[in-house]
Amino acid sequence: MSINTQKQTCAISMSDLGISTVVMTSIEDIESISDQFETQPDSIWYQGRGKHFMHQFLKKELQAQDAHFSKHPKLVNEFNEEWTNFCEDCVLLFVLDAYLFDKPYQLMHPDSFMKNVKKAAIDASGGITPDLIAGIPVIN
Repeated sequence: MSINTQKQTCAISMSDLGISTVVMTSIEDIESISDQFETQPDSIWYQGRGKHFMHQFLKKELQAQDAHFSKHPKLVNEFNEEWTNFCEDCVLLFVLDAYLFDKPYQLMHPDSFMKNVKKAAIDASGGITPDLIAGIPVIN
C-alpha cells in the first residue's frame, strides 16, 4: 500500500477582495495558515498591530500590486520573486479574510479553472489535481 504524498491543489479567486488574480495553492497550505490564525494571539501579528490591521494593509497593498502586474504581464512568472511573494500574500489574505469575517472558503477545482485559461503563469499543481476536496465546497 502506498501513501499519496502529493498535495491537493485548488484555485482561489481574489475578486471578492478587489484583486483580479486567481492563485493556485494547496489545501495543506490553507489549513496551516488557518491554524496559525486560530491558535496564535492577535498581538504577534503585524508588529503587534493585530490581524485586522494586517488585513487592511495587505488588502490595500495587494490591490496595488495586482494593478501593477496587470499592466506588466511579462513580470508574471515563477522566476520573479515579487510575483511569487504576491501570490503567497494573496493566499494569506484569502485565509485571513475568511477567518476574520467567518466566511466559508470558496475554492475552485483546478480543472474547472484551467479549462478557461490558455496558459497559467504558474502551475503549482504538478499536474496532480483532486477529484474532491474533503469538507470544502468546490466551485465548478
